[in-house]
Amino acid sequence: MGFWSGTFFRDVAAPTALIMICPLMLQELRNANLYRGGKLDWLEVAHIVVGGAVAVGVWAALASVARLARGEGNVVSDLSLVVALVAALRVATSESGAAVGAIDPLRAFKMHYNLTATAFDVANERVVTAWALAGGFLALQMVLIKLVPGRVVEGPVTSNGNVPTYVDNAFAVNLLVMGAFYAASEHLELFPASIAYDLFAELGAVLNAASLIVCALLFVKGHVAPSSSDYVVSGNPVLDFFGGIELYPRVLGFSVKQLSNVCFGMGSWPVLIASFAAAQKARHGFIADSMWVSLLLQEVYIAKFAWWVSGYYRSIDIHHDNAGFYLIWGCLCFVPGRACGARREAARRLRRH
Repeated sequence: MGFWSGTFFRDVAAPTALIMICPLMLQELRNANLYRGGKLDWLEVAHIVVGGAVAVGVWAALASVARLARGEGNVVSDLSLVVALVAALRVATSESGAAVGAIDPLRAFKMHYNLTATAFDVANERVVTAWALAGGFLALQMVLIKLVPGRVVEGPVTSNGNVPTYVDNAFAVNLLVMGAFYAASEHLELFPASIAYDLFAELGAVLNAASLIVCALLFVKGHVAPSSSDYVVSGNPVLDFFGGIELYPRVLGFSVKQLSNVCFGMGSWPVLIASFAAAQKARHGFIADSMWVSLLLQEVYIAKFAWWVSGYYRSIDIHHDNAGFYLIWGCLCFVPGRACGARREAARRLRRH
């Protein structure tokens, strides 16, 4: 069976590529200068897209080589794929092709190392503050989940007959978190309201490292102490790390997926965009109408999600997807980094008409 038609790409190559590439692509997006002279620079966009595609292809090719070394699969189809990907990499990293994508394995390793190493630079006060900010936010969410009353709702019955339960209090928790953020920044003056904007790069590094640590711990936990009978160990460590082992892992009485998806992913969204709006006012002296409109639309969407969270607990994210890298990293890093990124750019680059 060829590389593309078998399960190898799904079970090993694709997860490995995404685990390595996802943080790098967010790093590229943060560093990219997508606007030049007030207009979208399509060449820079092409650089990111093609560079990411080449990077994924390279990692898949390397995984294919390992597979061939074990004597598996169709040698002709796999070698032809490797040759094609190496040729694409050569073009992308050549002097003439550098403008449309130049992510090679060495650069990928270096960027990934630097991104992760930044999070553990304890001599950097900004990094330490980012850890404290992320940890304090999570601790506040965990306290409020337990203290704020709400009706108990049930998720769908699993194939093993288990029924997960949750307290439906996300809407009230979000209001309290926003109130706490406003009080701490504006009245108590513990930190500036623009703190998330000011530490956005450090927060990205910290959350990326935290997601890798959490996923590693969940991987070990799934093997030695699963929370319920709803777990699957495939025997493929890459797939188990990427896709997760447990369906409903719990730690210290908390649902891990509730903390990552609802509390951190969606819960941080309104705080971040409010911080970006505060940064725009601090930088430019006022909050633009476009920012107000965007804030209103996003806050309505987030409020609707929190009000309807009992329905989300029965959605595919919760009742089907195991707690692995793609879910945990997506909620801890992609939602705060990508969904909120446009408002950060708006705070940084205010266009006057």
